[in-house]
Amino acid sequence: MKHKQLISLLTAAITGISAAAIPTIIQETQCLTASAATGDWHEEWLNGNIIYGYYEGTNEAIITKCYGEYKTPGSDFTIPSYINGMPVTTIASLAFNAKIFHSVTIPDTVKVIEPRAFEACTITSVSLPDSLESIGAYAFSRSWLESVTVPAGVKTIEESTFAGCDRMTSVTLEGAELIKVNAFLNCNNITSLTIPDNCKADGNTMAFSDCKKLDTINGYTAVTEETDENGVSYPVLDPHIYNVVNEHFSRCFNVKFIDEYCTKLCNYVVATETDEWMNDALKAKQLHDWLVRNCVYDYDYVSSRYDLRHFIYSSFFLSFGTSSPGTDLSGKMGKTVCEGYAKAYTMLLSACGIESYVINDDNGSDGHAYNAVKINTNGTDRYYQVDVTWDDAGDDPIYDLFLKSSTDMYAAHGNKYPFQRVEDLSDEHPLLDQYHESYEFLKDQCTQSMPDINGDGILDFDFDMDGYDFGHDFMDDLNAYQTYLMFSFGFGSSTDQINNRLSDVLANLHALNMSYGQYIYDSAPKDAAVASGETAEFSIRLFGDDLTYQWYIYNQSSGQWESIQSEDAVGPTLHITANAQTNGTQYRCYVWNKDGYYLYSNPVTLTLT
Repeated sequence: MKHKQLISLLTAAITGISAAAIPTIIQETQCLTASAATGDWHEEWLNGNIIYGYYEGTNEAIITKCYGEYKTPGSDFTIPSYINGMPVTTIASLAFNAKIFHSVTIPDTVKVIEPRAFEACTITSVSLPDSLESIGAYAFSRSWLESVTVPAGVKTIEESTFAGCDRMTSVTLEGAELIKVNAFLNCNNITSLTIPDNCKADGNTMAFSDCKKLDTINGYTAVTEETDENGVSYPVLDPHIYNVVNEHFSRCFNVKFIDEYCTKLCNYVVATETDEWMNDALKAKQLHDWLVRNCVYDYDYVSSRYDLRHFIYSSFFLSFGTSSPGTDLSGKMGKTVCEGYAKAYTMLLSACGIESYVINDDNGSDGHAYNAVKINTNGTDRYYQVDVTWDDAGDDPIYDLFLKSSTDMYAAHGNKYPFQRVEDLSDEHPLLDQYHESYEFLKDQCTQSMPDINGDGILDFDFDMDGYDFGHDFMDDLNAYQTYLMFSFGFGSSTDQINNRLSDVLANLHALNMSYGQYIYDSAPKDAAVASGETAEFSIRLFGDDLTYQWYIYNQSSGQWESIQSEDAVGPTLHITANAQTNGTQYRCYVWNKDGYYLYSNPVTLTLT
């Protein structure tokens, strides 16, 4: 980029450069000649309403101030290409600041627009020439621009260049290679953005925060929806914009397509990982486990620990959405640090109807973030603490920091991270609720840990998963444990081994969308009433390791159950043709586990209709 020797008063004030070396904006009756390294500085009037200046050594005109008739609302203004034979190459800082007119046409001789040149100006459109090489910070901030195309010669979009342009609906950056902080902050009516794929963000930039209507990037609708194999809708980020999303939007909030994507993804995870019959503790466990399975800690953070992308709520969700393979959800992994884990967990729980808050120890650069969660147990609300980050031990989650008291969590953290602060995140996303009580109040509520002696992450002894302990519903728990866990997975397994299979149980129950009690009822075959010539179907539903089946028919003559000798009779489903001979016949199924133990169903009857 070609640098100009003219330095604005604003820049001088910031950098401490001597005011003697820079031009001064003069009043209408003043004239100024200042000595400069490139020759004497001259400043003159043009047509009684424009002040321009030039250095003798360069013979390039610089527009320094606009006055007069161009304050008229609705006026259009064309900046001349040449003044007294000199090309107009620069529009100085504050030249059109707060001016009231409709549009500006900038000639193709102009190379530099200095900081704040059009700040708070009422122009609704501007023609930026291909000759332009530089646009200064705040140059068009708070103007009335409705759209803008920045030509390819401008490689850097400076700080807050278009910030607060709340009437602007579209932006095209033809050749930008770097965008700095807040460049488009509070442009809350932008709906579409065109940006080079190789354009980079500068450090901790939040260039597009509060672009509350932005949903189209480079001509692509940023978020669409697809359905999984069960017909459940989930959001998809268009793969054409992955680079742009990761580079520029992982540090932003209050952006329409980001908020939409994160909300829909949270709702999808809740829909596919939890069921209405689950108690709060089970829902919290399922979402805890999903986050562990689908997230990795960003160890690169060690070398860039102040990178803002790690602390924005969408840090995990966006990296998850843009990770390979493909556009579906299989095998995807997100990346974040502890604050991203905690915010993602709060959002998932909030989408599930469970209160959760991001808390931390307020220890500066060595701090740590985790969660306080409200769990309803037996009709009583209690607060617990959860640290998903430390429970992420790889592919399989652990539960060393799941539903703990303040005291136990502090001990589990090695007495390093005391709970000191509740974060107010209400301005980031609707699912990040603001906590209105003091942190002391919330901390004082986390008085006990959820019992989990066997480390399976579920209420101890609650094998039918209804939220009550072993003593409350002894027979239900005993039957669920002995009949369905020990039988399904083998009597030779230890209690701990059996308990570790509860994740398999949950997966099966979730696939069936039913609770244990409903599963126990529905696992047995049911009577069938069908018309003659039609096929009756009897089915038994059990999950487990290496189960084998055999269907039997009741012989009324002998009073004995006899095995049915057909291929159809050695699976979980039996088909029988209804006719006069089979009318009133009874059937039952025997099921053997891998240890040779068996159980059998109640008799079912085929009846002609």
